Amino acid sequence: MSRSKFTNLRCTFFARNLLRLLVPGSILRARLETTLGRLVDRDVAHVLHRLAHYNRVEGAFDLDAAADRWRWSAFRKQRNYCFDMIEHLRHFDPRLRLRYRFGDETSVPMIPTIVKARPIEGDNRNSVLFKLNKIRHFRVVRDRRPFAQKRDQVMWRGKGLQPHRRAFLAACHGDPWCDVGSTDEREAAGPWRKPRLTIEEQLEAKFILSVEGNDVATNLKWIFSSNSVCVMRRPKFESWFMESTLVPDHHYLHVADDYSDLADKVRFYARRPDLAERIVHNAQAHSALFRDERRERAISLLVLLKYFVDSGQMPANLLESALAGGGRSPAAPLGPGSRLRSDRFARPAPRSQTTCPGPSRSVRA
Repeated sequence: MSRSKFTNLRCTFFARNLLRLLVPGSILRARLETTLGRLVDRDVAHVLHRLAHYNRVEGAFDLDAAADRWRWSAFRKQRNYCFDMIEHLRHFDPRLRLRYRFGDETSVPMIPTIVKARPIEGDNRNSVLFKLNKIRHFRVVRDRRPFAQKRDQVMWRGKGLQPHRRAFLAACHGDPWCDVGSTDEREAAGPWRKPRLTIEEQLEAKFILSVEGNDVATNLKWIFSSNSVCVMRRPKFESWFMESTLVPDHHYLHVADDYSDLADKVRFYARRPDLAERIVHNAQAHSALFRDERRERAISLLVLLKYFVDSGQMPANLLESALAGGGRSPAAPLGPGSRLRSDRFARPAPRSQTTCPGPSRSVRA
C-alpha cells in the first residue's frame, strides 16, 4: 500500500470515528440491550464461539485499584487504540471500571485485562482479546492478480530489529527464491538492508512471509485477503484474528522455526499450483469471517459486557438476555460465577485429509 493510500485510509478512519462521537452516549446506552439482541440473533453459534475464545475468564473476579473508568486523556497517546476502544465502550455506563493495555506487550496480567494480543501457549485467560489498532492490523487488499500470474518468489519486507527476525534474515537472505530484506534505516539492518516495497509490489510474488515481531505479524491479515500464499512458522501470539485456530498447510504454508525447509516447501507448492491455491482459498475464507461489521460490533460489545458482568459491575441477566438472541436460549448461563469455556463452543479443526499435503524434509521437488 502506497503512503498516499494509507494516508487516505487514516483520514477515513479518523473521520468515521469523529462522526460516531456525535451520537450521544446516553442514546447508545439506552439501546444496548436492543442493539445486542438484533445483532446476535443472526449468527448466535458463531458469536458464542468467538466470545468464548476472546474472553476466557471463568467466573467472577475482583478488580484491583489499578482498574479505572475510561479517561478521555488517553487520546493524548495511541489514538488508534483509543478510537477502537471508545467506539464500543460508549455503549456502557461511563462509571464502569476496567483494566486495559495498549501496545505490543504480551505478558499475561494478574487481573483480567483488555489487550490486543496474548501468547498462545500457557494460561492466557486473563488476557481478554479486543479488536485494537484496526487501522494497522486489519487491512484488506483487492488483489486482482491471480496466483498463476505471480512470480515464483518468496517476499518479505519489515524491520529486522528483534533477534528472531535477524536470525530469519540471516537464514533466508541470498537464497535465489527469496526477496527478503530489512527496511530499518538504522545500522542494525546490517547487510540485509533493502528498500521498502508497497503492498501492491509485494503481492507480485506467489509466496509472502509473515514474521512475528513484538507480538502478532502486522502483514498476516492482508496476506490472508490476497491471492498469494502466506508462509510462516506456527504462530506464538494471537489477536482478534484468532491465529491459534489456524491450521498449518491448510490456512498457511508452514515452515520450520529455523526456516531450514523454506526452499523445499516453496518449490513443492510452486510446482503444484492447485495445492497452493487451495491454501489461498482457505486463508481467504478465514479472513472473510472478520469483515461482517454488524457481527464484529456484536462480538465486541459482548466481550465488554461479559467483562463487566464477571467483574460484578453489571447484572448477569443482561448478558443472558443478549445471548438469547431474540428468543433462543444461550448454551449456558453466563453471569458471575458461571463458566463460559472456550472449548465448549470451539469449532473442530479441519480433518487431516483436508490439509494440503507437503513435502518431507528429504524431498526435492
